[in-house]
Amino acid sequence: MTTAPLERALDAHLARNHGVITLDEALTLGLTPAGVQYRLRTGRWRAVHRGVYAPAEAPLSAQGATLAACVAAGTSARASHRSAGWLWGVLPYAPARPALTVPLALRRSLAGVDLHRSKYVPSSRQRRQEIPVTAPIRTVIDLASVLPEAELHRAVDVGLVRRVFRATELQDAVEQWASRGRTGVPQLRRALDARGFVHPPAPSVLESMTMRLLRSWDIQPLATQVEVLGGRARVDFQLSAVVVLEVDGYSFHWSPEAKAADSRRRNALRAAGYSVVESDWVTVTRYPQLLRSDIDAALRACPPRVVAKLPA
Repeated sequence: MTTAPLERALDAHLARNHGVITLDEALTLGLTPAGVQYRLRTGRWRAVHRGVYAPAEAPLSAQGATLAACVAAGTSARASHRSAGWLWGVLPYAPARPALTVPLALRRSLAGVDLHRSKYVPSSRQRRQEIPVTAPIRTVIDLASVLPEAELHRAVDVGLVRRVFRATELQDAVEQWASRGRTGVPQLRRALDARGFVHPPAPSVLESMTMRLLRSWDIQPLATQVEVLGGRARVDFQLSAVVVLEVDGYSFHWSPEAKAADSRRRNALRAAGYSVVESDWVTVTRYPQLLRSDIDAALRACPPRVVAKLPA
């Protein structure tokens, strides 16, 4: 290959691969070993890892650094943990050092790279931005072992909202990996439990639990599951003529569509003059006094005028 076409081929490869090229790729495109050495000696290229190069005039992007680490670590290596969380979009930024999962047999280290050696080497060949990466569910399991609790909760929320993974997939993963003693499973289980995704109560069970709480506080609802607004909405509990209580189970109300529908319905109730107290199963089961305070405040602000069912 003549000089001009060779340079164009090399530039195109670098553009497609975040500024990264391996020795084998350079030779395949037509560069000779002497040509590679010339570029290194004159400072046009620099060695990122052994046999992995990049143009020297600009620093590698986070994508380039992660891809360079993957190709240097071998065909079984996958971007994982914080790197995979960033590539899947559940973490807002790349880590300072690329994180990879590699086989236990890989004993050598890579400068500036966090290697997680595992006997459970990912078999999937998924790629994000041309970078081999662990699958979304494996990524969450790995993240649970390295992220602080608050960051893990945010990553789970973002992944669910963006549909990177589903709640049922997370539930299955918790059960599957728990039997293997996988690090991170207890943390992920707590994150799912906080959202009602691990053994959540059915709506009828949640309503029964709430009813028992209300009666223990000497609050007798006027009605339950009442149709209002001409049948366009249904409320869980009517506490007075103008105060209603809605209790959401996360398994049925977490999605963007469900949340949007809930907001529209409750805004319509408020516009019609109702005071809406909102709660969830975590509050009912763990922090009932918070619910009690909200109900008391609503009843004080909106004293009952009549004892009757809400108008349909």
